[in-house]
Amino acid sequence: MENAFQQYQNIGLAAWFLASLITLGIFTGGIADQLQFGPQRICLLYVENYHKDNATNAFVFDSYSPSCGASISMGWIGILLLLAVTGIRFFFIYKKEEPSRNVVMALAGAAAVWTAISFIMAAIVSSGVGKTCSEFEKSGKSCGAVFGEGFFANDINIIYKKNINTVNAAVGSGWTLVIFWGLYAAFEFYSYRNASLKWW
Repeated sequence: MENAFQQYQNIGLAAWFLASLITLGIFTGGIADQLQFGPQRICLLYVENYHKDNATNAFVFDSYSPSCGASISMGWIGILLLLAVTGIRFFFIYKKEEPSRNVVMALAGAAAVWTAISFIMAAIVSSGVGKTCSEFEKSGKSCGAVFGEGFFANDINIIYKKNINTVNAAVGSGWTLVIFWGLYAAFEFYSYRNASLKWW
């Protein structure tokens, strides 16, 4: 019975890893591809002063937020952390050993901290998209329409079209990551109770 439980636990960890990796890819890739544009990687989070420019007869806005770059960087760090904690867990599975309390507590602590960081990241991106859409909708158009029409950076003839559905998927994946990391943290804290007292 114990071996069967261990097998289910291993399958659960593998499923968690794959689901988290895919979700991190959607989050990081969605922001990089759909919430930035142009050679300067102009960020579409927290845009301000959306208005029609008489000189170019096109809509322009101000963008000063570093949130896109920060979120992408944290997404990559999240991928590295995911590989690290999963690698440690599967190392012990391969060795057919249970990790010590110290190892489990380190994994639980890392997961708990990253759950909090994921929550902050998701909140920043979600709030940023909300602020941007609110600004765009002042023109009388829907947020999706503005994203679909696209944006220009230096050359008005080069348009960077975006998809609001992909943006929403990135936002949703950010909140999903909070749940995934929270579940993993709970699993490690639960495992801590049953872990041995050895150092490694």
